[in-house]
Amino acid sequence: MFDEDLWKLEKQFWTEGSGFFKDHLAPDALMVFEKTGIMTTSAILDAVEHAPRWDRVEFTENRLCHCSDDVVVLGYRAAGHRGDEDYQCYCSSSYVRKSGGWEMVQHQQCAVAA
Repeated sequence: MFDEDLWKLEKQFWTEGSGFFKDHLAPDALMVFEKTGIMTTSAILDAVEHAPRWDRVEFTENRLCHCSDDVVVLGYRAAGHRGDEDYQCYCSSSYVRKSGGWEMVQHQQCAVAA
């Protein structure tokens, strides 16, 4: 169940809005994207406010590394869909368990070549 909860949380980062990010993103998080580069929490929250969310996303090639009881790294291939847009990438996300639950501290995407 523990692993399923983390994958569900990961999907919500793709589909949910800024309120979800504020509740589940670490205050000192980093995200890395090909087009925008390295983003910190404040830039991430601003971007989510203005970006359309994904209608759905599927994960394949899922990998999960339990670094410790309180640190987990997910790796996977994502296929995101919204409107007429399709996007595929490889991703990694790192989570730290705090008293209030899991917080994402890192996320990176690398687009899959067409």
